Amino acid sequence: MKQYIITLIIAFIAGCSFTPKLEINTPPVPDKIDNVTGVVGEVDINTEWWKIFNDEKLNKIVDEVIQNNRDIKSATLRVSLALANLGIEDANLYPSVNINAGVSRSSVSKEVSPYREMILNNYNIGASVSYEIDFWGKLRAQKGVAVSQYNASIYDKQTLMISVVSSAVNIYFNIVTLKKQIDVMDKYISMYEETYNYRKKQYENGLISDYTLKQTEVQLLNAKAQVVSMKQSLEQLKSSLSLLAGRNPKDIFEKDISTTNELMVEVRLPIISSKALLERPDIKAAIERVKSSNFNIGTAKALYYPNISLTGSLGFASNELGNLAQSSANFWSLGSVIYFPLLDFGRIKNSVKKSEISLDIAINEYEKVVQNAFKEVYDILNSIRFLNEKKEVKLKEIKNLEEVLAISKRYYDVGRISIFEVLENDRYLLNRKMEMISIENDILNSYVNLYKALGGFNNSN
Repeated sequence: MKQYIITLIIAFIAGCSFTPKLEINTPPVPDKIDNVTGVVGEVDINTEWWKIFNDEKLNKIVDEVIQNNRDIKSATLRVSLALANLGIEDANLYPSVNINAGVSRSSVSKEVSPYREMILNNYNIGASVSYEIDFWGKLRAQKGVAVSQYNASIYDKQTLMISVVSSAVNIYFNIVTLKKQIDVMDKYISMYEETYNYRKKQYENGLISDYTLKQTEVQLLNAKAQVVSMKQSLEQLKSSLSLLAGRNPKDIFEKDISTTNELMVEVRLPIISSKALLERPDIKAAIERVKSSNFNIGTAKALYYPNISLTGSLGFASNELGNLAQSSANFWSLGSVIYFPLLDFGRIKNSVKKSEISLDIAINEYEKVVQNAFKEVYDILNSIRFLNEKKEVKLKEIKNLEEVLAISKRYYDVGRISIFEVLENDRYLLNRKMEMISIENDILNSYVNLYKALGGFNNSN
């Protein structure tokens, strides 16, 4: 009998829980990923991966982004908010103890006390305690929700940091690319100006028609217009990067973005595996939301059962301040309150149903995040492979166009073709060179997007 009572007491203190046992099944994933491209290096995605580009100016920009970006600061505050909420839910598991003291003076109407006017003094000091017994696991489930929400906020911050840093690196490379393209255009403009001046002298000497001269001038003006548009895009990219770096309005206007002049060509791919990909912070955040939804079921089911609270108070009270410390002035009380739902017209039932549906939604969202993660990596790896193939073809095309342009100039000099064919070949070559710079930029941005898709830098605080 004694052992039975002890068992009951332990069970009472420990309580029970209606939170369902949770099993999160990972969708089928490939055994290997790196065979998509066949190009694999040895780079740890959990480090500062952007440093593989060996660009100190880029590193400084990324450091500025991490320290000052407003979205990252907001995410950090959301983590602190979730931690504070966790502290509240944790405190609900323990008794609430309060100290109170008071003094009052009052009179009683003579109509109530006909013999004399009564003046009453009251001095009191004491403590009170209240405690909700978590017999059905409701409070523990609420704390479980808070823990999962806190963990999810950390992973959400990591996801945001990866996205912001990746965007900053992408914009940086786009700026470098535009600068290179502007440099190429400036060289061609100088060539076009020389050609135009030469044609103008020919026109003045009656060697060519005004139509030929105008065509040469149109090509020159078109190139200058392209440079103006490119410079406008360049300034917009700079302001976007300044915003990501958290710069104030004054710095946006007055502080320039310093970049390298060349794009890095050879970049190593990281080690890729399904296991590493499943460590993406957005996947971990989705798992925490599944856990949170599961705990909500336990909270909802606990409402079917009685809510048991204990209350107590202890202190001293007296009409005379000098007697307050007397043993005869002490008082105490001890009680309990049991709240039991009797008739709620299906509120609890539908609350449980709502929580169960929310869990199904959270599981579905988790599986969707996993699917999307593997699709992103698959698409990016293929993009890198095809862009490298495209680069090889483009290099051959540029080499052939350079030979064609040289031949066309010789033919024009001896009168075998018109100037328009030379200008057309020159324009083709310029476009292919500009495309080549864009392809190199696309390759670099694909590497950046790959690190983003792999959850790079996900050990950040």
